[in-house]
Amino acid sequence: MDEQRKQNRFGAILREARERAGISLEAAANYVGISTASFSRMETGISSVTATRMAKLADYYGVSVSGLFDGQLIRMPTNVDVERMKAVLILVHQIIVDLNASPSPEKIADVVSQIYTDEIKRLLNDSKADLLFDPDHHRAFITMIFRN
Repeated sequence: MDEQRKQNRFGAILREARERAGISLEAAANYVGISTASFSRMETGISSVTATRMAKLADYYGVSVSGLFDGQLIRMPTNVDVERMKAVLILVHQIIVDLNASPSPEKIADVVSQIYTDEIKRLLNDSKADLLFDPDHHRAFITMIFRN
């Protein structure tokens, strides 16, 4: 692939990442400190992107730098995601200790994944849902799983 085609492809990935993040061209340009016209030239492949700007944009768009390079625009977890996962793990651990259970790592991973997935679905399906993790909502289910 010639250099211009690579630059065009990379520009298209940048534009897709920005649009997926719901960020305007103007906001992205302001964030990296360049004009909207200059930013547009980066997204169309006319201008190249510096490593510093690429790192800033990846952070701003919530994706990894490597994701920008290869077009795998997977969103990075937010602090809320990380804190929720941490709360799920702590709850599962507490119940396992309380039950004096010895589940396999695979069983623990399955339960943590299920609870976390249920929490995300709850938040997505109910715009009025409390953002805080409620361990009591899941305690009976987790206890039942590890008691067997």
